[in-house]
Amino acid sequence: MARHLVAAGRLVDDAPAEALAHAIAARRLASRISAVREAVGLAAYRAGEWQTAIAEIRTYHRMSGQQAHLAVLADSERALGRPTRAIDLYRTTKPDALTPAEAIELLIVAAGARRDLGQHDAAVAMLQVPELSSADPSLWVARLRYAYADALLGAGRREEAREWFARAAAADEDTETDAAERLLDLDGVVLDEAEPDPEAPDPEAEPTPEPAPEPEPEFGTSLLEPARDPGLPADQAGSTADLAVEAPPAPGAPPAERLVDAYDLVILDLDGVVYVGDQAVPAAAEVLAQLRQAGPPVMLATNNASRSAEQVAARLTGMGIQADAAEVVTSAAIAAEVLADRLPPGAGVLVVGTDALAEEVRRVGLNPVRSADPHPAAVVQGYAPQVGWADLAEAQVAIRAGADWIVTNPDSTLPSPRGQLPGNGAMVAALRTALEREPDLVVGKPEPTLFAAAARQAGARAALVVGDRLDTDIEGAHRAGMDSLLVLTGIHGAAQARTAPPEQRPTYLGADLTALLVPAVRLDGAGAAGPPSS
Repeated sequence: MARHLVAAGRLVDDAPAEALAHAIAARRLASRISAVREAVGLAAYRAGEWQTAIAEIRTYHRMSGQQAHLAVLADSERALGRPTRAIDLYRTTKPDALTPAEAIELLIVAAGARRDLGQHDAAVAMLQVPELSSADPSLWVARLRYAYADALLGAGRREEAREWFARAAAADEDTETDAAERLLDLDGVVLDEAEPDPEAPDPEAEPTPEPAPEPEPEFGTSLLEPARDPGLPADQAGSTADLAVEAPPAPGAPPAERLVDAYDLVILDLDGVVYVGDQAVPAAAEVLAQLRQAGPPVMLATNNASRSAEQVAARLTGMGIQADAAEVVTSAAIAAEVLADRLPPGAGVLVVGTDALAEEVRRVGLNPVRSADPHPAAVVQGYAPQVGWADLAEAQVAIRAGADWIVTNPDSTLPSPRGQLPGNGAMVAALRTALEREPDLVVGKPEPTLFAAAARQAGARAALVVGDRLDTDIEGAHRAGMDSLLVLTGIHGAAQARTAPPEQRPTYLGADLTALLVPAVRLDGAGAAGPPSS
């Protein structure tokens, strides 16, 4: 374990992905040591694995009783397109619980989140703190002044920005920031180029083609870098999943006769899309049959953790819909895989959910239990109609004793023939209130994990997500860098889609699954239905 931690520390700056691999290896050997969880969280942050960083840093804070990396948590939330969560974290933190450097780093991130939201004047106001004039020689003074200068420039206050870039450069004795270069740039100073090397190749000669450089990640390790505006289209935002997704044909390409013809995979949500309760949605069976005959492959991705893939396939077959377990990806299976990666073989996992969820835990070599008495290493919580007070009480005892808290999905409601009923998110909310903290990790939608796993399993590079919920299916598609179709057979309607925030706005609208077999109806950037296009 110690060797892996040392390796992670040495590699984290120059090879963060390798550092993360070493840190995860250390976690498998000693998951209850707070320093190990800290190492995983920081390496994940450097490697751009934002959700892992959030989960591990929260675990470290809980185990150690310290709040040293709140800025990392907030910056990871920004990277996931959730600037309001970063601001909320800043608001709810007591400054006296942090060192001056930690407090300033968190302030810088929160101000950056304001800029993400287009609130440039508010960002400037946040950073107007007495510490700007501090004589402390610590690096945080230079970083604060740099952030303030950058915010002023973003607000169009160029002369003031120049003054504060100069003050940042004066405080930055070790040139940890590029304040001096920014100052020169504002002054219009262009440094002379170096004299040509006589040994250099002839510039008139035909250059040798070189491979295109890898694109720089949008969210680097600097807490001063502003996160992307959540209103940007997914193809401008960088991938948040470990899957590269290509865009459908560009505008001007020959139009496809059917929406599905522009994609090499269709990923369907189930509840509210294919069925509601025990009844198939009208036309669902016919559309899926046509896709199997002449269309891209179909994968079924469900947040509902109450059934195994085999049970889901059997249920669909009973409704007259052809399905195979190999086409089904459930949040229960993904949660079990996550647990297997975090815990040593045979570790106890308290299951709050169905026997199907417990079986998924058993399949990956862990030991499902129903009581907090064996001191389980983790709690996994998924939807089950029979979950009650006694189950939540056991979970609370285990989590307070140090167990990780993994949630399969955050859906607050689920559709039924009788209307919306409480979902897993409602039970999670009860436990969250009792524990006064957030889960360590949520694996289901809107996280991109389910969609990425489905696309990876199908070998697809241009997938279309079909769902009925804006806050899970559609937001999850955005995070995975995939286009989406909102069908109006479940939770959310057309009016809600048109007024949804950018990160929850679908690419297409359709009454039901028959929208896949006709030319697309696209939502334009203002949220109004646009003309059919590919």
